[in-house]
Amino acid sequence: MADEFSAWLEETLEGLELDGPTYAVYVTGIMGEAEDDVEQRADNVCGLLSGATDEDLGDFRAALIRRWDAREGAAQALAAAQAAARAAALREASDKERAELERAQREKSARAAADAARSEGQRAQRERLLAEYGYDEDFVDEDGNVLAVPRENDAAALGVERNMNKAHIAEVAKAKREAAKAAHEAKVARDKEQQAREKAKREMAKARTVKQERKR
Repeated sequence: MADEFSAWLEETLEGLELDGPTYAVYVTGIMGEAEDDVEQRADNVCGLLSGATDEDLGDFRAALIRRWDAREGAAQALAAAQAAARAAALREASDKERAELERAQREKSARAAADAARSEGQRAQRERLLAEYGYDEDFVDEDGNVLAVPRENDAAALGVERNMNKAHIAEVAKAKREAAKAAHEAKVARDKEQQAREKAKREMAKARTVKQERKR
Protein backbone atom coordinates (compact mmCIF):
# COMPACT_ATOMS: atom_id res chain seq x y z
CA MET A 1 0.00 0.00 0.00
CA ALA A 2 2.89 2.41 0.75
CA ASP A 3 4.38 1.78 -2.72
CA GLU A 4 0.98 2.36 -4.33
CA PHE A 5 0.63 5.67 -2.49
CA SER A 6 4.13 6.80 -3.50
CA ALA A 7 3.54 5.86 -7.13
CA TRP A 8 0.20 7.72 -7.20
CA LEU A 9 1.67 10.77 -5.46
CA GLU A 10 4.61 11.12 -7.86
CA GLU A 11 2.36 10.65 -10.89
CA THR A 12 -0.16 13.19 -9.60
CA LEU A 13 2.54 15.76 -8.83
CA GLU A 14 3.93 15.31 -12.34
CA GLY A 15 0.42 16.07 -13.59
CA LEU A 16 0.57 19.34 -11.67
CA GLU A 17 3.75 20.15 -13.61
CA LEU A 18 5.94 19.57 -10.54
CA ASP A 19 9.04 17.42 -9.96
CA GLY A 20 7.29 14.29 -8.71
CA PRO A 21 10.12 12.49 -6.83
CA THR A 22 11.33 15.70 -5.14
CA TYR A 23 7.97 17.05 -4.00
CA ALA A 24 6.74 13.56 -3.04
CA VAL A 25 9.37 13.52 -0.29
CA TYR A 26 8.09 16.85 1.07
CA VAL A 27 4.43 15.81 0.86
CA THR A 28 5.04 12.46 2.57
CA GLY A 29 7.02 14.18 5.33
CA ILE A 30 4.24 16.69 6.01
CA MET A 31 1.53 14.02 5.97
CA GLY A 32 3.54 11.99 8.48
CA GLU A 33 3.45 14.78 11.11
CA ALA A 34 1.12 13.14 13.63
CA GLU A 35 0.70 16.25 15.83
CA ASP A 36 -1.81 17.68 13.31
CA ASP A 37 -4.97 16.00 12.05
CA VAL A 38 -5.05 14.76 8.48
CA GLU A 39 -7.14 17.74 7.29
CA GLN A 40 -4.60 20.22 8.63
CA ARG A 41 -1.71 18.25 7.14
CA ALA A 42 -3.40 18.26 3.74
CA ASP A 43 -3.85 22.05 3.99
CA ASN A 44 -0.16 22.41 4.80
CA VAL A 45 0.74 20.34 1.73
CA CYS A 46 -1.46 22.47 -0.50
CA GLY A 47 0.08 25.64 0.97
CA LEU A 48 3.52 24.32 0.01
CA LEU A 49 2.51 23.29 -3.51
CA SER A 50 0.55 26.48 -4.26
CA GLY A 51 3.79 28.39 -4.29
CA ALA A 52 5.14 26.15 -7.06
CA THR A 53 2.10 25.59 -9.31
CA ASP A 54 -0.89 27.56 -10.53
CA GLU A 55 -3.05 24.43 -10.84
CA ASP A 56 -6.20 24.07 -8.71
CA LEU A 57 -5.38 21.79 -5.75
CA GLY A 58 -8.91 21.05 -4.52
CA ASP A 59 -9.22 17.63 -6.14
CA PHE A 60 -5.65 16.81 -5.21
CA ARG A 61 -6.32 17.66 -1.56
CA ALA A 62 -9.35 15.36 -1.37
CA ALA A 63 -7.55 12.50 -3.09
CA LEU A 64 -4.51 13.00 -0.85
CA ILE A 65 -6.61 12.68 2.32
CA ARG A 66 -8.44 9.60 1.01
CA ARG A 67 -5.33 7.79 -0.11
CA TRP A 68 -3.36 8.71 3.03
CA ASP A 69 -6.15 7.33 5.23
CA ALA A 70 -6.13 4.10 3.19
CA ARG A 71 -2.35 3.90 3.53
CA GLU A 72 -2.47 4.40 7.30
CA GLY A 73 -5.32 1.90 7.66
CA ALA A 74 -3.36 -0.73 5.78
CA ALA A 75 -0.28 -0.06 7.91
CA GLN A 76 -2.31 -0.35 11.11
CA ALA A 77 -3.91 -3.59 9.91
CA LEU A 78 -0.50 -5.02 9.08
CA ALA A 79 0.86 -4.01 12.48
CA ALA A 80 -2.14 -5.59 14.20
CA ALA A 81 -1.70 -8.82 12.22
CA GLN A 82 2.00 -8.94 13.10
CA ALA A 83 1.23 -8.32 16.78
CA ALA A 84 -1.38 -11.08 16.71
CA ALA A 85 1.10 -13.45 15.08
CA ARG A 86 3.70 -12.63 17.73
CA ALA A 87 1.17 -13.16 20.51
CA ALA A 88 0.13 -16.49 18.98
CA ALA A 89 3.76 -17.55 18.74
CA LEU A 90 4.31 -16.63 22.39
CA ARG A 91 1.21 -18.58 23.41
CA GLU A 92 2.38 -21.57 21.41
CA ALA A 93 5.82 -21.37 23.01
CA SER A 94 4.22 -21.12 26.45
CA ASP A 95 1.98 -24.10 25.69
CA LYS A 96 4.98 -26.14 24.56
CA GLU A 97 6.96 -25.15 27.62
CA ARG A 98 4.04 -26.03 29.88
CA ALA A 99 3.61 -29.36 28.09
CA GLU A 100 7.32 -30.11 28.51
CA LEU A 101 7.14 -29.30 32.21
CA GLU A 102 4.08 -31.50 32.64
CA ARG A 103 5.75 -34.35 30.73
CA ALA A 104 8.89 -34.03 32.87
CA GLN A 105 6.75 -34.07 36.02
CA ARG A 106 4.89 -37.17 34.83
CA GLU A 107 8.18 -38.94 34.08
CA LYS A 108 9.54 -37.94 37.48
CA SER A 109 6.41 -39.28 39.19
CA ALA A 110 6.61 -42.50 37.19
CA ARG A 111 10.26 -42.99 38.18
CA ALA A 112 9.42 -42.32 41.81
CA ALA A 113 6.57 -44.84 41.65
CA ALA A 114 8.85 -47.43 40.02
CA ASP A 115 11.52 -46.85 42.66
CA ALA A 116 8.92 -47.21 45.40
CA ALA A 117 7.63 -50.41 43.81
CA ARG A 118 11.16 -51.84 43.65
CA SER A 119 11.78 -50.89 47.26
CA GLU A 120 8.51 -52.50 48.29
CA GLY A 121 9.41 -55.62 46.32
CA GLN A 122 12.80 -55.83 48.00
CA ARG A 123 11.22 -55.37 51.42
CA ALA A 124 8.70 -58.12 50.69
CA GLN A 125 11.51 -60.41 49.52
CA ARG A 126 13.46 -59.83 52.72
CA GLU A 127 10.38 -60.57 54.78
CA ARG A 128 9.78 -63.78 52.81
CA LEU A 129 13.36 -64.92 53.30
CA LEU A 130 13.17 -64.16 57.02
CA ALA A 131 9.88 -66.04 57.33
CA GLU A 132 10.86 -69.09 55.28
CA TYR A 133 14.60 -69.52 55.80
CA GLY A 134 15.56 -67.34 58.73
CA TYR A 135 17.87 -65.12 56.65
CA ASP A 136 18.97 -62.03 58.49
CA GLU A 137 19.82 -59.70 55.56
CA ASP A 138 20.37 -59.79 51.81
CA PHE A 139 23.03 -58.57 49.45
CA VAL A 140 23.00 -57.99 45.69
CA ASP A 141 25.74 -58.99 43.27
CA GLU A 142 26.74 -57.10 40.11
CA ASP A 143 23.88 -58.71 38.17
CA GLY A 144 21.24 -57.66 40.69
CA ASN A 145 20.84 -61.18 42.16
CA VAL A 146 20.10 -61.41 45.87
CA LEU A 147 22.83 -63.12 47.85
CA ALA A 148 21.06 -64.24 51.05
CA VAL A 149 23.08 -64.68 54.25
CA PRO A 150 21.67 -66.75 57.17
CA ARG A 151 21.59 -65.50 60.75
CA GLU A 152 24.51 -66.39 62.97
CA ASN A 153 22.25 -68.36 65.32
CA ASP A 154 21.07 -70.66 62.53
CA ALA A 155 24.00 -73.12 62.76
CA ALA A 156 22.64 -75.64 60.25
CA ALA A 157 22.00 -73.15 57.49
CA LEU A 158 25.02 -70.98 58.26
CA GLY A 159 27.72 -73.24 56.80
CA VAL A 160 25.74 -74.35 53.75
CA GLU A 161 24.46 -70.97 52.66
CA ARG A 162 27.69 -69.15 53.40
CA ASN A 163 29.64 -71.71 51.37
CA MET A 164 27.17 -71.33 48.51
CA ASN A 165 27.57 -67.55 48.58
CA LYS A 166 31.35 -67.81 48.72
CA ALA A 167 31.32 -70.20 45.79
CA HIS A 168 29.10 -67.91 43.77
CA ILE A 169 31.24 -64.87 44.55
CA ALA A 170 34.37 -66.82 43.66
CA GLU A 171 32.85 -67.84 40.33
CA VAL A 172 31.94 -64.23 39.55
CA ALA A 173 35.43 -63.03 40.44
CA LYS A 174 36.99 -65.79 38.31
CA ALA A 175 34.81 -64.89 35.36
CA LYS A 176 35.84 -61.25 35.68
CA ARG A 177 39.52 -62.18 35.80
CA GLU A 178 39.19 -64.40 32.76
CA ALA A 179 37.34 -61.69 30.85
CA ALA A 180 40.00 -59.13 31.76
CA LYS A 181 42.75 -61.55 30.72
CA ALA A 182 41.06 -62.26 27.40
CA ALA A 183 40.62 -58.53 26.76
CA HIS A 184 44.30 -57.90 27.55
CA GLU A 185 45.45 -60.70 25.27
CA ALA A 186 43.24 -59.38 22.47
CA LYS A 187 44.70 -55.89 22.91
CA VAL A 188 48.25 -57.26 22.85
CA ALA A 189 47.47 -59.15 19.65
CA ARG A 190 45.98 -56.04 18.05
CA ASP A 191 49.00 -53.96 19.05
CA LYS A 192 51.39 -56.53 17.58
CA GLU A 193 49.38 -56.65 14.37
CA GLN A 194 49.41 -52.86 14.14
CA GLN A 195 53.14 -52.74 14.76
CA ALA A 196 53.69 -55.37 12.06
CA ARG A 197 51.66 -53.37 9.56
CA GLU A 198 53.54 -50.18 10.38
CA LYS A 199 56.88 -51.99 10.05
CA ALA A 200 55.85 -53.42 6.66
CA LYS A 201 54.88 -49.93 5.48
CA ARG A 202 58.24 -48.54 6.56
CA GLU A 203 60.08 -51.37 4.77
CA MET A 204 58.08 -50.79 1.59
CA ALA A 205 58.76 -47.06 1.72
CA LYS A 206 62.47 -47.71 2.26
CA ALA A 207 62.56 -50.13 -0.66
CA ARG A 208 60.89 -47.61 -2.97
CA THR A 209 63.39 -44.92 -1.92
CA VAL A 210 66.34 -47.23 -2.61
CA LYS A 211 64.88 -48.19 -5.98
CA GLN A 212 64.39 -44.58 -6.98
CA GLU A 213 67.96 -43.70 -5.97
CA ARG A 214 69.34 -46.55 -8.06
CA LYS A 215 67.43 -45.30 -11.10
CA ARG A 216 69.11 -41.94 -10.71
